[in-house]
Amino acid sequence: FQVLLDLRFKMIIVLGIYLVIVQSTAQSTCTWEDFSLTGAQGYEIQCVDPDGEHAIGYTPCMSYALCQGQRYQSVYFNRFNGQCQYYLAEWDEGETVPQFNYDDDGIRQWTFYYQNGQYCNATGENREFTVNWKCDPNAIPFSTNTVCKNDPDDECLTELTILSSYACVEGPPPNTECKWGNFDLTSVVELGIPIICEDFTNKVFEYTPCESAATCGGQQFQ
Repeated sequence: FQVLLDLRFKMIIVLGIYLVIVQSTAQSTCTWEDFSLTGAQGYEIQCVDPDGEHAIGYTPCMSYALCQGQRYQSVYFNRFNGQCQYYLAEWDEGETVPQFNYDDDGIRQWTFYYQNGQYCNATGENREFTVNWKCDPNAIPFSTNTVCKNDPDDECLTELTILSSYACVEGPPPNTECKWGNFDLTSVVELGIPIICEDFTNKVFEYTPCESAATCGGQQFQ
């Protein structure tokens, strides 16, 4: 089952959906352009992992999910004993700006890419957490039918998708000219060649200026 926690009052159990409400004291930026999650502050949205044993807890725009005595924006925990395995992301007061895009079906979505999760031994870096808020005008304010998964090729990457009417707003238009004042990357884009760099650990980084042409997990990114 899916779980939704409202953190402003006290526990209520309705049709298998748990609502836990305590007073929220979050006072930080939760609006980017016309996209706002202010109405989602004070809720913990949970998603059951496909393995059936674990789940993700996500508290938009605040660090309230508990893990090992500390509170974070998102955690990964055991559903049956409540033991937190690790935290996925900390709330950074809105510094992580969501990217507006359309999915393969032409549906609007706003995506957050958090890179401040708990240290992951498999990569030697912090865990990364992607949160997709996908437009559904009927999901007011958002649906508890969430979808989540860990990247099969990288256990340190986790993704959560939430259907919500919040995500139906139009995002800013792309900068098709690829220039800002006297700084112009148009000629670089016209070459159609990605910029690639390999670090001392033999990891390769690919960057495609002013376009999403780098493929990762079946999706296109910059």
